[in-house]
Amino acid sequence: MHKRRVHTGEKPYKCEECNWRGVDSSSLIHHRKRHKGEAAKKEKAAAAAAAAAAANSACKILSLISLILHFWWKMYMVLEYANNPRILTN
Repeated sequence: MHKRRVHTGEKPYKCEECNWRGVDSSSLIHHRKRHKGEAAKKEKAAAAAAAAAAANSACKILSLISLILHFWWKMYMVLEYANNPRILTN
């Protein structure tokens, strides 16, 4: 039966997700696995992109906090030095 379908061009097994057609059920099963692999790759890529965006956001927040703390520490030291110039000489 398989040989006849190959030579006549008959392809009765159709994929529900795309326009692909095959000559036997085993080729359809193999084709469906490709769709599952594509979906898994897309999900994995989306998860990696979300994780990278979250990490980038966290990095930006930590950088901003560090900058603010540095600024306030400098201001504190300037005010302390203005009130007591001997702090830095000891």
